[in-house]
Amino acid sequence: MRFRFKPTPDQRAALHRQMVRLERPEAALDLLGRWLPAGFRAAFATCTPASAHTDRFVLRLDVVSETGEARAYALKVYSDDFGAEVWAHGQALAARLGPDQDGLSVPLCYLPQERMLVFPWVAGTFLSGIVNEAKIDLLRRAALLAAALHRLNIAPEPPTS
Repeated sequence: MRFRFKPTPDQRAALHRQMVRLERPEAALDLLGRWLPAGFRAAFATCTPASAHTDRFVLRLDVVSETGEARAYALKVYSDDFGAEVWAHGQALAARLGPDQDGLSVPLCYLPQERMLVFPWVAGTFLSGIVNEAKIDLLRRAALLAAALHRLNIAPEPPTS
């Protein structure tokens, strides 16, 4: 588990430059072009910051095709190679769980030269922010998913003692 990673000043500066560059939709689309669905030709795109930290940031890339089909992606970029570890763990989970697991979002791809994970954008409210009667069922589903993940016995790293 990663606790309070502190990037160097050079890593922070490089991460900031990368964020500024990728906020331009054409730069993000250049990277993601081959990962878009077959036949999907982007006509319009926006790229907006979703969160930023000293060691990582997330951008939301919204793309509309020439036929009007809309897609949204989360671009998560790290200041170091931690994204490669997340990618490897996500691939191991996906191989064991199969497609369409309720509530589990694994990366679509990892671009090592950018230290970027690409996820489908998951819209919605954080579970902690839900204050109505639906929360009980959502908490139950989250607990079932967490239990299923623990039963897989796949750890991203060796246990610590």
